[in-house]
Amino acid sequence: MKKDKIRAFLLALTLVFSMSLFQGCQRPSDKLEKVAIEKKVENEDWEESSDESKDEVEEESDKKEKASDSDKNNEDKDKENKDKEEEDNVKENKEKENKEKQAADKEDNKPSTGSISSNSAYDRAKLEELLKTNVALAKDTEVTIADGISMDELGEMALQVAEKYGFGGYVKNVSYSLNGRKAKIIFNYVDGKEGFLKKYRYVNEKVNSIVATVVKSGMSDYEKELALHDYIVNNTRYDYENYRRNTVPGDSYTAYGLLVNKRAVCSGYAEVMYRLLNKAGIEAHIVTGKANGDNHAWNLVKIGGKYYHLDATFNDPVTADRRDVLSYEYFNVTDKEIARNHSWNKAAYPAATATEANYFNVNKLVAKDYDEFCNIIKKGLVDKKENIMIKTTSYDPKVYTYSAIHNVVMDNKINYVKPEYSYSYDPNTLVFTCEIKYK
Repeated sequence: MKKDKIRAFLLALTLVFSMSLFQGCQRPSDKLEKVAIEKKVENEDWEESSDESKDEVEEESDKKEKASDSDKNNEDKDKENKDKEEEDNVKENKEKENKEKQAADKEDNKPSTGSISSNSAYDRAKLEELLKTNVALAKDTEVTIADGISMDELGEMALQVAEKYGFGGYVKNVSYSLNGRKAKIIFNYVDGKEGFLKKYRYVNEKVNSIVATVVKSGMSDYEKELALHDYIVNNTRYDYENYRRNTVPGDSYTAYGLLVNKRAVCSGYAEVMYRLLNKAGIEAHIVTGKANGDNHAWNLVKIGGKYYHLDATFNDPVTADRRDVLSYEYFNVTDKEIARNHSWNKAAYPAATATEANYFNVNKLVAKDYDEFCNIIKKGLVDKKENIMIKTTSYDPKVYTYSAIHNVVMDNKINYVKPEYSYSYDPNTLVFTCEIKYK
């Protein structure tokens, strides 16, 4: 299930923060003022030696005497030239500062900055966007905060952003420091910043390749979702052995592990589907909560303007004989349906109440009574489906039973079905699954 995060909130001393942030820095206004004054003196010397007219020399001498009493008279005489020189100096030093800033950004990973002035939703949205950008770039975040916002609150928000946008498996913890009202938030990565960036680049490249291969022109959003879901389930496996031994490697909590090693646990599945669907132009979210009492992650997907739950992990079950099985029991289900064995903070996500894009509704595999149940079985046998899946409107193992398969075979004189059936009936999803073997 989902990896537990180590929440480390390290509050540094103000002095330490001040030294690390401002050491070796200069305020641009002080620097520009000093250079401009120096340039003025140089220009005055040059202008004195360049005048040859006697009258001008006498005039200049008078001005020099006045300058000893007041620099303002001298500045008034050469105002036009000096203004131009000052503008040149400002421009020169601004360019110099820009170069220094670019070098600092490259060499020292200078934090991105922002501000959160209140507890308003607007300010929080701005901070979330800043954190989202910086965690993907492996950059620290610097913000000015109001008195009503605690450092613990900021640290918790940073972790929530990492999980929400698919970085939970890469981030080891979050640390922060405070100097006055200036806070510095640092994401610490399991593989370090360079290791994370290398893996994240690979994930993006692989996601682009999969979408370009699997998604075809003219597909609806539902068809894109189905194709991407089937690709992942058919080409990966749940890392069951490591999960059972409690030896799950770090990569198995990420999309990187699922795409490179073809093995992952729920957070890896959720991140992959989140990135694939968004790349395909489909709004998707990562939902974190619990399933059957364990930490878990899955997706919320928007199809046709309505939200649905998609749990690719549960649709890639580990069978008793270790066979790969493609299931759709958790393909676009409602809040009510998935809540039978999943729990999450419903207030943090859009409500999912629609049923139109549910896999079984789309494919007309819903049985309201025994007759409809038998008709779906018959169609599956005619089409020689090895797995016949039927969703019932209520859970009733006395009505929806494997004996219906025998009855359909006998009533319709179907002679190419082997008398070997296996089936399952899930009270949580209400899905009846038959495995059929043919002669």
